[in-house]
Amino acid sequence: MKSVRNHIVLFSALIFCSVCFGGTYSGGSGTAEDPYRIATDDQLIGLGLNTVDYDKCFVLMEDLDLVGKNLVQAVIAKDTDSSQSGFQGPGFSGCFDGNGHVIRNLKIDANQTTNSYLGLFGQVESTGVVKNLTLNTISLTTGTQSSYFGGIVANCLGHIDNCHTSGTIYGSGYSGGIAGNLEGGQIVSSDSSCTVYGDYYVGGLVGQNTGMIDSCQVSSFVSGIDYIGGLIGRNSSGTIQHSSSRGAVNGTTFNGGLIGSNSGGSIKHAHSSASVRGRNYSGGLIGISDSSVIEDCYAAGSVTLRGSSNSGGGFIGMSYKSTVSRCYSIGSVRGDVNCYYLGGLIGDIYDNMTIEDSFAWGSVTGGWDIGGLVGSAVIYENMNITLRNCYATGSVLGDTNIGGLVGIVHGINLVNSYSTGFVQGKSYSGGLIGRLFRGTITGSFWDVTASGMATSAGGMGKTTAEMMTMNTYTGTGWDFLGEATNGQEEIWRMCADGVDYPRLSWEFLRLGDFTCPNGVGMDDLVYLAGRWLSSTPATVGAADASRDGIVNLPDLAILSEYWGMQQIPDPYFVLHLKMDGDYSDSASGYPVVKKNNPVLVGEDEARVGTGSVKMLGYDQFEIPGFKGIVGASPRTCAAWIKTTNSQIDIVQWGDNSGDPWSFGVMSGCLAVDNYFVEPTRVNTGQWVHVAAVVSQGINGTCNLSLYVNGIPGSTWTSLTSIDTEATTDVKIGTHSEPGTFPTWMDDIRIYSRALTTEEIGRLAEAPPVFAGRDQVVRLPNSHQSTLTGQYTGAWIGTTVHWEQVRGSAGAVINDPTALTTKVDFSREGEYVFRLTVSDGTSTASDEVVVTVTNGEVGYWKFDGNFLDVFYYEGTPFGDPVFVNASNAKMGTGAIEFDGDDSVVIFGFPGISGTKARTTMAWIKTTGTVGPIVCWGDMNTAGGLWEMRVNIAGQLRMNLNGCGINGVMIINTGQWVHVAAVLPEGATNAADVLLYVNGVLETGGAVTAGAINTGVSAAMRIGADEASHYFTGLIDDVRVYDRALTAEEILAAMGQ
Repeated sequence: MKSVRNHIVLFSALIFCSVCFGGTYSGGSGTAEDPYRIATDDQLIGLGLNTVDYDKCFVLMEDLDLVGKNLVQAVIAKDTDSSQSGFQGPGFSGCFDGNGHVIRNLKIDANQTTNSYLGLFGQVESTGVVKNLTLNTISLTTGTQSSYFGGIVANCLGHIDNCHTSGTIYGSGYSGGIAGNLEGGQIVSSDSSCTVYGDYYVGGLVGQNTGMIDSCQVSSFVSGIDYIGGLIGRNSSGTIQHSSSRGAVNGTTFNGGLIGSNSGGSIKHAHSSASVRGRNYSGGLIGISDSSVIEDCYAAGSVTLRGSSNSGGGFIGMSYKSTVSRCYSIGSVRGDVNCYYLGGLIGDIYDNMTIEDSFAWGSVTGGWDIGGLVGSAVIYENMNITLRNCYATGSVLGDTNIGGLVGIVHGINLVNSYSTGFVQGKSYSGGLIGRLFRGTITGSFWDVTASGMATSAGGMGKTTAEMMTMNTYTGTGWDFLGEATNGQEEIWRMCADGVDYPRLSWEFLRLGDFTCPNGVGMDDLVYLAGRWLSSTPATVGAADASRDGIVNLPDLAILSEYWGMQQIPDPYFVLHLKMDGDYSDSASGYPVVKKNNPVLVGEDEARVGTGSVKMLGYDQFEIPGFKGIVGASPRTCAAWIKTTNSQIDIVQWGDNSGDPWSFGVMSGCLAVDNYFVEPTRVNTGQWVHVAAVVSQGINGTCNLSLYVNGIPGSTWTSLTSIDTEATTDVKIGTHSEPGTFPTWMDDIRIYSRALTTEEIGRLAEAPPVFAGRDQVVRLPNSHQSTLTGQYTGAWIGTTVHWEQVRGSAGAVINDPTALTTKVDFSREGEYVFRLTVSDGTSTASDEVVVTVTNGEVGYWKFDGNFLDVFYYEGTPFGDPVFVNASNAKMGTGAIEFDGDDSVVIFGFPGISGTKARTTMAWIKTTGTVGPIVCWGDMNTAGGLWEMRVNIAGQLRMNLNGCGINGVMIINTGQWVHVAAVLPEGATNAADVLLYVNGVLETGGAVTAGAINTGVSAAMRIGADEASHYFTGLIDDVRVYDRALTAEEILAAMGQ
């Protein structure tokens, strides 16, 4: 009887509990047709406490904010006993529909506990479903004895669909942005941008997977020790398809841009652009892979191995018992001299491996067993390795066993493959294979010209011209598009001799380009129609764009998508911000997040396309998930900018406390990392194209080249100082001068390769002829300059001619028909020389300005910028405003001061002591006590040199305790030219000569005193150190280190 009563009491309690909690929802009955409605955070927490409802259905009715809900366990389906292994307690087996809503600020801090299975859900059972839900600003922190952590669910046996997470997860084992462990379940159409830290089995989406992942994306920074992947830490017999990762992966062993470790898995139509840094078994897509099928995948991120490490590949670090088909990698692989088994595609392969129809473009640098495609290919008895229809184009540098395609071979069947990259090693180096113990090499080639290698342990060496000729290959059985002798599968493609090396046909067909010529058009539609519904390799040919084995509607859809495309998109083009009305990235689809208030402007303020972005102060953009290009890997950053600011960061990423990459403007010039500076002013207030290119150097070093308006500038070679960390998201447009002048940017590009000079020129719309950068010649120290011209393009039988087109007769060109020639000068002035290049059919020209000066040391024109002819740039303080030519006296602009601003010339100390000098400017003012030009020491008698408007409206030279006044009133509101001269040998204020409009002033008041002008850190225009300010317009400020005559002053006024 007691037992019966107890059961009745328990049953009643359960009914009461269910009714009680059910009543706290906002309606519904818990069925699939009428789910419980959750509208508040308390109702969500209540669901977690009501375990009897775990098999019911729920729908979220509102966005929720869990700020202040400091939790130590999962919200729903908690692990009830952390001392026991495995999940303890009921899991969620119902349906939770987020209904497109967002839950923000889920914070679980279990750092002081041993709690495991942390996330919104602790465990979702095999019948459980979570869908249409976004978690923003997750914060999960765990103890060292805990495991299983995921933003949506810690351990998932069920189904997750259309879920999204962002935030930070600090775990130990089994940590992922969506799920810590996917145990036979499914995750589809979901993504995460969480930063995920852990020890082992750590992934941007899932820590460990034994289920199926389809159409998922990750943009994350993932860091740990072992089994670290951008998407999945460890994949065990799981299936991954149509999924991708980007960002950065840092680990020790088994690190991959997509998957850290893959065993028995099926990976199809997946890719990663994440950079990878680790030690052993690190790859751009997978760290280590065995017993798997990998098809139609690629990796674009760089791979860097630290210390004495092994098995690094642009695609896979190590692989065995697997098949890799139609895959490629384009990122560089880099290790030091103690690293071995490094390959552009796979570092180390053995035991029944097949690689077919695949390629690698990235450079490879390491110690020994280094190859452009595979580092080491070694098998033992009863094993087999086949490399078929593969190629590699990247440079290969190392010590021992260095090959353009494979570093070391011990038993391999190499068929119809080639390499073209430069090869350099100390011993056992070859154009195709570095060292061969045994194997069969059939129909395989290397480029003896490009590789620099006349020999190889296997294969046939050919010149570049021969390598670009189809007949070189067809005689050895290569199956090309358009020929029938060697088969109908049409594996290779070469539309014309002498244009390119052979390419795999699938590289084109994936974009609907089925046949020659290159591009997608009517010829491809006809080719597709001729093979419609074909389903065998011999009949499908190159028309199966969708790779489903049959020519059908999906292939027609791909052709339609790319209809009209003229060439294959550049896979190295990783970021392109056009700024044409939106902030989208048209290259890789990265998200763009605004910081502060950058403003999109229209076509009238754009340089390229239909818009640009205008930024002021701390305005910038961040690219979440894109960590830039790491190490010394090749890269190109390019943009159009328009600015008058002295210092801005155009593109920046990396660790500011370590090795950042900072491409921008410093002191008005183009610079990288504030150390490598191209001394050409780019803050001119006009549109300027700027670019920085890192290319492969020798012996593991790199080269850096800077370009302005498409013209090559400064270059540094064999650098070891560029070693960029991938620790922060890429940032665009950080100003170092908040609140100053706006900067416009347009057409911002990042490539993971070094663009050529010709390519940079096309981006910059550079003219085919360049007469050189403007020059300054200082008399009497020098009477000569060198004109150095350049031209690019397909000129045939060119002639060049230099001529003087402006300036006085005081210049003689030594050889007008030489591209580089000397010019002798006999007098100062501004000279313009024109270079004309012609080949009888085409003619182009460009001009260069040479300023010849006798004593002029500073010249600020204020034509829309603060630049000085002699590279002393002004820095604005306050808000001085440029005016245009209609309001200026000289040139195309002037500067207007309103009584509380100035321009400071840092680095220009002026003329000190009693050395002769001349200072002049045009002014327009109605004010008094207005400093025009000032430098020196205001704390020493006679230590100042300040040309100003005095209280009576006259010109005054104030020398601190002494000085001299003019007599003419100059604050008339009209343009007036003023000058002050200290003659050679003069030492007293009474010796100073003042000129107004070129006429010597006499009879003005004089306060005699010795002149001893001090050394200052900067010259000021429009202000002095005593807080006096000029009001009005100033134009054409000049400083000379000699005393000009009255005639020279008049001449300067008229220039």
